[in-house]
Amino acid sequence: MCDNFSDVAESFPELIRPGVLYRSADPRFSDLTSIGNPRTIINLRMEPDNQVFQGCTYIHCPIANKIEKYDTTQEEVRKWLAVTFQQIALAEVPILLHCRAGKDRTGIVVAILLKILFEHQSY
Repeated sequence: MCDNFSDVAESFPELIRPGVLYRSADPRFSDLTSIGNPRTIINLRMEPDNQVFQGCTYIHCPIANKIEKYDTTQEEVRKWLAVTFQQIALAEVPILLHCRAGKDRTGIVVAILLKILFEHQSY
């Protein structure tokens, strides 16, 4: 099993269906079934993925390590998030979002996506 792997729906079933969005640390030592059999893998790290899973589309949405990802007032962070969300919107599900540890980059993207879904559901 991949470190820090989870189905986002396990924590937020009212916002997202199970099996649509997964998050994790670097999946390089995993097999496809242990990471939810994703159709799309989105890498948020600076380094490209070096393991290829057959049948998956790979998308690389990096942001420089020196950038404070939690500061969404920074233009560079906003641009990175916009590109990342465009890729998520176009991606075939299930989607696996990952970075090195599955916490910072992955955490901020998942948190903002859940906020968007929550706000949309509120209307």
